[in-house]
Amino acid sequence: ASPAPVPASQELPEAGKLVSLTPSAARSRGFSEGSAADLEGLVGLLGLTGAEVVWGGKVVRRASPAGSVVAPRRMDPRKLLAGVKRLVVVHIGGMVELGMLSFVQRIIGQTGPHDLVIIDVDTLGGRVDAAIRIRDTLLRAKGKTLAFINPRAISAGALISLACDVIFMAPGGSMGAATPITISGGKASPVGEKYVSYMRKEMKTTAEAKGRRGDLAEAMVDMSVDVKNVPPALKESISGLKKGKLLTLTTDEALALGMVEGKAKSFDDLVSQLGLDGLPVSRPTETWAERLSRVLISPSVSGILMMLGLLLLFLEARTPGFGAAGIGGLACLLVVVFGHKIAGLGGWEPLLLFILGVALLAVELFVTPGFGLLGGMGILAVVGSLIWALMGAGGIPLSISWDQGYVTSALTRVFGVIALTAAVGTLLVWLLPKAPGPLGRLALGAVIDGDASAGAHDLPEGLSSRDDLVGLVGVTITALRPTGKMKMGSKRLEVVSRGGYVDPGVEVEVVSVQGRRIVVREVSS
Repeated sequence: ASPAPVPASQELPEAGKLVSLTPSAARSRGFSEGSAADLEGLVGLLGLTGAEVVWGGKVVRRASPAGSVVAPRRMDPRKLLAGVKRLVVVHIGGMVELGMLSFVQRIIGQTGPHDLVIIDVDTLGGRVDAAIRIRDTLLRAKGKTLAFINPRAISAGALISLACDVIFMAPGGSMGAATPITISGGKASPVGEKYVSYMRKEMKTTAEAKGRRGDLAEAMVDMSVDVKNVPPALKESISGLKKGKLLTLTTDEALALGMVEGKAKSFDDLVSQLGLDGLPVSRPTETWAERLSRVLISPSVSGILMMLGLLLLFLEARTPGFGAAGIGGLACLLVVVFGHKIAGLGGWEPLLLFILGVALLAVELFVTPGFGLLGGMGILAVVGSLIWALMGAGGIPLSISWDQGYVTSALTRVFGVIALTAAVGTLLVWLLPKAPGPLGRLALGAVIDGDASAGAHDLPEGLSSRDDLVGLVGVTITALRPTGKMKMGSKRLEVVSRGGYVDPGVEVEVVSVQGRRIVVREVSS
């Protein structure tokens, strides 16, 4: 047979020289199947811990008990998956991100006890909050779950894989390197000890929930972990088992350490090894709503919607009444909040906060006179709902979300859009009146000199001060919304309704005078 090609990373021997190979070099070049420091290590590596050791025809001792070697999971995948009647394949590829979460949750929620969900994993990682929510979903699945690492499960992918009942890896696969990082300005930087400790325990508890070694999962996150109870040969050949190195396992290393149950060349090979040939296979895809939600939660689209919504509200504030611009602006902001809700990135809280903010603004504009506390609270509620929606999937402590940059990212996006909208709105107010053609007619360029409400504050005959108006009755000549005009004698007065909307032609009584502000109420019939 033709010799196996030597990897380019390995130095070829020079012609005419003898070669001596170390255990790891001999194994990597295909000259041996493994290495052990002594007989006990070899027996343990073969999974024969506790067997009798015969030397010269006599039993001299027993192999070392479990503790000095890797303790196997003692789980037969074929027995565990007995009774499976349907295979459901879910692909997790590329970056683990927020839009992936709702799709995985829906598929897992639709499976039953006789289904096997096969997670086809090929990812270099992604958002931690999304990975943790997917991990929680897998742990609560009604049916069995299997991760087929084909070929890599790095960082968030390792956490998702460990949450499955069974793990198979493709030849040349890798799993691990789950230490958290933050991305700022396109550069990766390490996180604080608090975040490392959090992820370390998440990985450990996930592994132990499925009967795997938690210390090996911890070593994938924290390089200060020094893994014990492994054969000396593996300790020497796998650098991540020692303190100061982060653990990433190849397919063969993961098999030797008992972190995975098998190796499969392809999906068909996997199904054949598990004795599941002939079962129906379902490969669900995203619904139109899930595809739409992915578009709506993307930073570019959500930013455009927020800016458009705020611009429309800005234009509405500069026109009398409340019309299409205001409704359109609120609709754009509502789409941002609701888009994150249908993507599974939060509960109803941000949406309810948004509705509360709109309700407070409506009360301030249409019920109470002027603009004060209720209006300010409404604006804060709307802005807060946007920040809450943009923060992410949740599922992790707020302090961890802050350290990872999810909170600061949401704050930056929202207030950045507000600042940009203010600048664009101011520029439009200045430029549109000067623009030629149809654009110039979108804004009024004329300037009104003097008092636009001239005569509306003059007193009726016979009154010496505005306080004398209290108790007098007049008739509304415009609707009070809540501001409008009434007629008292021959004078027209600008007034504010204390009780909300008042129709024209209704008798109203002056109840108080506050400076130039006259407050009235409808006279009861």
